Amino acid sequence: MAAEAAIGAALEISLVRGFNKDLETLKNSFLMIQDFLDDADEQQITNRSVNRWLKKLESVAFDADNVLDELSYHLLSRKTETHTTMTKKVQSFLKLGHKIRDISKKLELINQEATSFGLQIRLAGAQDRGVGSGAPASFGTDSFAVDPIILGRENDVLTIVEMLTSYPNEQAFKIVPIWGMGGLGKTTLARLVFGDEYINTHFDHCVWVHVSKEFNSMMIFKNILSSLTSENVEHGNREVLLQKLQKELGAKRYLLVLDDVWNEETDKWDNFISSLSGISSIRGNGIIVTTRSEKVASSVKTLANFTLQSLSENNCWSVIKAKAFRDGDILPEFECTGKNIAKRCQGLPLAANVVGGFLRDKSIDEWRSVEQSWLADLGDGNNILKILKLSYDNLSSPSLKKCFAYCSIFPKRCLHRKEELIELWMAEGFTIQTDQKMDMDSVGNKFFNILLESSLLQAVQRDRYGNVSYCSMHDLVHDLACSVLNHIYQNRYVGREYIRDESCPIPKEQARCLRTLFFIGKVSDIMLLEFKSLHVFNSDGSRFFRVTKFDQGANTPQIS
Repeated sequence: MAAEAAIGAALEISLVRGFNKDLETLKNSFLMIQDFLDDADEQQITNRSVNRWLKKLESVAFDADNVLDELSYHLLSRKTETHTTMTKKVQSFLKLGHKIRDISKKLELINQEATSFGLQIRLAGAQDRGVGSGAPASFGTDSFAVDPIILGRENDVLTIVEMLTSYPNEQAFKIVPIWGMGGLGKTTLARLVFGDEYINTHFDHCVWVHVSKEFNSMMIFKNILSSLTSENVEHGNREVLLQKLQKELGAKRYLLVLDDVWNEETDKWDNFISSLSGISSIRGNGIIVTTRSEKVASSVKTLANFTLQSLSENNCWSVIKAKAFRDGDILPEFECTGKNIAKRCQGLPLAANVVGGFLRDKSIDEWRSVEQSWLADLGDGNNILKILKLSYDNLSSPSLKKCFAYCSIFPKRCLHRKEELIELWMAEGFTIQTDQKMDMDSVGNKFFNILLESSLLQAVQRDRYGNVSYCSMHDLVHDLACSVLNHIYQNRYVGREYIRDESCPIPKEQARCLRTLFFIGKVSDIMLLEFKSLHVFNSDGSRFFRVTKFDQGANTPQIS
């Protein structure tokens, strides 16, 4: 018995020694590739070969990460295994060894291709990668700043507040549509009105509901009730829901914000308003509808449309200044160039906000380069996505870009709790730094603040100390994140809106490489067996977990 154990131990030691050599080769290959990444990331926009090279590297890196996860699991499980499982264990180690050597060979070829494409090694870039000098040192205090996107809207807030509170209360509802193109700040303006002090004294309740493209009155009623009672309303027919709403709102005046409405079918709207009218006996309730559709605005209004105008060039310049020069000191040479850049923002506060964040801590030569080369290519149409892409391209590392793209797996207008979002990034390995100068949580916080400063994330709620506690993504930014995710990281993640039942429509091949799964409904052990590479799993609103390994014997995932 002792002899068998000794032989097993000796065999295991030899296997581990062999692994060490293979792992050292794998590590050296990765380090060499890291030195090419900054140059490759810049060239991928114009060089299709480099773009394909990056996709190939992403695929191999993904396979390597899975193998290392599997190896870590085997090493951690040594204490619980007996000599009777040694044969299976040796077989597993041998398979892993072959996988590691195959991956090392692929990486060696990828390194050779990098040289053939003319990619340059940028050692300084490699040191900066992650949270280095590419990110301004003052990002840690960004969460205390007022979001400059609201500049120039003070009179708009006063006008809408007056429309909702000063007009005669003869009608059951005062409906004010805020209409305008994407990027003008309709939702931001509605939030300012929603949080106005006088609004909150005039109305007994203020309720916010995000509607989006599917206008479902039952879902809206459920969301209103959930907002009023803090309960998760899942069941109940229309009559029951309306009775509960009447109990909450029957003798109270309320303001309802319906954000991002696309429905142009007047029958649906009339049916919704008819049901809502019977809830409260108080007249003069307010409804704000934000929409990009002029037809929607015209069909729902009871008061005049509020057509949101573009910002003036001076206001756009004020937004850029607020983002680019937080200390307020502006050198004269930046003034002329900055005003020319402001003209190209087309009066869109989101564009001015993004460009201002991009220009922060840049030299005057870099400002002039943006004015003369990049922005000069813009036409007279809506080029907001090009401006957003400018900010995305300026992100300091591939890991940070992955954090940004990852946010697209959530539905539009989804609220993200800061700590939870960072935990998800950590679970995916996006915040691991090779130099280990910062822990993963610190890197995650740094990344979060960079995305806020770049206006790729927007602050929604702050704690009593002024720190951002909840954030969201603008719809147009979400579109960009989806484009990035589909272009580079396809088949790696599934948003929670896609999986709603146990039948699991995800193909097996995709399921095997899936990293993140949000599931609504009952989840069976059999279904989970298809997902071999999960790092994050969430079911029915429970907290996010790190799935460490699937135990093939027990047929259940081990979750930590």
